[in-house]
Amino acid sequence: YPFGLGFWGPNTHDGIWHLSLINQLIKSVPPENPIFAGVVLKNYHFFYDLLIAATGYLSTIPPIDLVFRFYPIILSLMLGIGTYYLVFNLFKDKLAVLFSLYFVYFAGSFGWIVSYIKDKSLAGESAFWANQSISFNLNPPFAISLVIIIALIHIFSTFDKKTKSNLFLASLLTGSLIGFKAYGAALILGSVFILGILKRQLSYLLVFVGGMLLSALIFFSNFQVTSQLLIFSPFWLIHSMIDSPDRVGWMKLSLARQAGFEKSNWFKFISVEALSLIIFIVGNLGFRVLSLGSLIKIRNIFKDNIFLFLLIFSIISFLIPILFIQSGNPWNTIQFSYYGLYIGALFGGATLSYLFFKLPKFLSVLIIFTVLILTPINSVVTATYYTGYLPHAKVDQKEIEALDFLSKQENGVVLTYPYDKKIKQKIAEPWPLFAYDSTTYVSALSKKSVYIEDEPQNQILLTDYKKRLVASKDFFFSGTNGKTFLKENKIKF
Repeated sequence: YPFGLGFWGPNTHDGIWHLSLINQLIKSVPPENPIFAGVVLKNYHFFYDLLIAATGYLSTIPPIDLVFRFYPIILSLMLGIGTYYLVFNLFKDKLAVLFSLYFVYFAGSFGWIVSYIKDKSLAGESAFWANQSISFNLNPPFAISLVIIIALIHIFSTFDKKTKSNLFLASLLTGSLIGFKAYGAALILGSVFILGILKRQLSYLLVFVGGMLLSALIFFSNFQVTSQLLIFSPFWLIHSMIDSPDRVGWMKLSLARQAGFEKSNWFKFISVEALSLIIFIVGNLGFRVLSLGSLIKIRNIFKDNIFLFLLIFSIISFLIPILFIQSGNPWNTIQFSYYGLYIGALFGGATLSYLFFKLPKFLSVLIIFTVLILTPINSVVTATYYTGYLPHAKVDQKEIEALDFLSKQENGVVLTYPYDKKIKQKIAEPWPLFAYDSTTYVSALSKKSVYIEDEPQNQILLTDYKKRLVASKDFFFSGTNGKTFLKENKIKF
């Protein structure tokens, strides 16, 4: 842009974070934490960023182009091609393939219903917490982990041949998955283990053992074992979905739950909880809820290893966010359900194809037409947030020049002015990134480590960032012991 760089939506934070981490990975592996200088990065899966760093290093293509332009296209194509062959191998039905691909790329939640009831709009993509298909590439570690999982399912379908190469490749992909997306790794390992036990299949148990050993090696070298990553908190996401005005916000249901609990009216309490659970699952699935129709053939599912694996995988993907929250950022466990939404898209397409051939012609056409029209409603609305000329946030040209100058200086720690959310209220959109949110943009665009930056990401990483935040504010606002502070923390810029 004439004014500088523009950033949309989650890319104002998450995309910038990946860029800063990639810059550090080009320098060293494991990387220094770019937003907590002087400390090696912990509690994060950085293999996607390592892939980008390696690609950038070998190709000399700037990481910012790889992150925001090339890799999203590559991952989108791999998702479509992998899904095409996966659905065809599962159902041997070309119409099911087309419907499944439609769901995979365009399906949204039923959040548009909630949004319409509230304010007559058709938004509400994440009204039930989960982001939808339209946002997959805004979470690139998830996007690439999904491609790996599709590859794994293809490999599992060849296990009847019991070839050593397939077992080795499956173990390697399963074990390395934790470096791309820990949530996906947990689901795969759990599903493979349960399937191996239920079906008494040695091949799946071997994959579990091999994958677990490699996962443990990666996990213990990158995660702090003393940190409690998940907290048992049943229905936290469901209760917050019902209670929060910016989600479903059904206050009568919320009050009914509280009244049932306080008065020990357990029938009322359990009924409300059951209804809330149904709203959570069906609301997030949207028209992918058609996939539940495949459960009618539950006996056939138990006979086929792949179908049983996908059933177990889907159940666990929803069960974990129902029962657990994540330390630092509670709602992050909703990302487990993204994998279940993908499996729902596969089986939803197959169910839609089944209805097309089994129902009377007029009725089947009417149902399919209705589903295809209504399925992408909030995805279309979400897409409009990214199609306007002006972005949500920016880094202006003069600041880019300053950060570019900084990137050419010797290596050293950068101290940034503490984020002040009040500034945003005084400036018109597009907001400068320093006012938009607490982000990693100084590190990302200067290629330097920052003393303390991006508070939300530090919360996720479980760093002890608050002490540094206080020290930084003391330096800028009180001015006491300034030289000592800079020297002790090796701050050069």
